[in-house]
Amino acid sequence: MSKNAVNSLIMAHDRAFSFLERFIDASSDKTWSTRVGGDPAWQHLLHALATSEFFLAPKEGGPELPHHFSMEVVMFQACPSAPSRDQLKTVAREARAYTEKFLHSLSDAELDSLHEGAGARMGAPLTNVALIANLIGHLYYHFGHCDAALRDNGEKGLF
Repeated sequence: MSKNAVNSLIMAHDRAFSFLERFIDASSDKTWSTRVGGDPAWQHLLHALATSEFFLAPKEGGPELPHHFSMEVVMFQACPSAPSRDQLKTVAREARAYTEKFLHSLSDAELDSLHEGAGARMGAPLTNVALIANLIGHLYYHFGHCDAALRDNGEKGLF
């Protein structure tokens, strides 16, 4: 059972995810709270990490990840004061483990299979490979906000 394509997707995901993890320690306190695209950089980071379950969860079953923040905060509908970096490191560890478990469970042959959970939540049929592409794109999109916050505050970008 080949896993060449899956392993390439795992490497692509790891690269995108690692940028978000690096932002936690690389950003100053000012950058951490800088609004980019209307929301603080830390909230873009949280959203990108905490929505992994939205992308990957099966169609049936309850939440598998701890919910450290309300959905209103995760989905930019509420904005409390900035959480600690340690809180987001915890979210990152849990999201990474959850995502890696899913990715490592796949074979190349399964990339073309439909993901019923994501398809139901997104309202369109999605194959596993399309789902993974969407997940990686989502991570980079929100990392882009974080990287812009670094640069806007005179700090070195990570990308």
